[in-house]
Amino acid sequence: VATGAQPATVPVEGLAEAVASGFVVQGVDVIEGKVTPGRRVVIVGGGHVGLETADTLAEKGHEVTVIEMLPDVGADMVVSVRQMLLERLERRSVKLRLRTALHGLEGRTLVTEVDGKEQKILGVDTVVLAVGFRPRGELAAEAERLGKEVHVVGDAKEARSALEAIY
Repeated sequence: VATGAQPATVPVEGLAEAVASGFVVQGVDVIEGKVTPGRRVVIVGGGHVGLETADTLAEKGHEVTVIEMLPDVGADMVVSVRQMLLERLERRSVKLRLRTALHGLEGRTLVTEVDGKEQKILGVDTVVLAVGFRPRGELAAEAERLGKEVHVVGDAKEARSALEAIY
């Protein structure tokens, strides 16, 4: 089974409604041009996909803020690429909010936690999720349930980067 991976989501209150309304979208959909976000964008996730999405949107004139729950961004990136991208983001006035976790959505307000304190982010047009990928394991599970011999490979086994896949 080589069914690949799909974008992950975050378990926060109000997410299903926000996705249904188009307020919350996936980063890969933005990068692929399937979705056009509003002017003021918050990207949840400061990994490779999140930073690339921020760069693309900032280049097009969007006002972009990236929130990342870790103390730094781009941990999953090659150092030289990360440095170049961070310089571009700075030139394009992309705001980086570190140690910031998304805890919920109240309408068009993001409820975050920073250093144990609740903070709200208001006036956002679109939230972009870029929190990684998870394996698509439904087909393998169904085949196993039917008693079939199953071998899961690639991102269906564990979501990884393109460099890791090539290796």
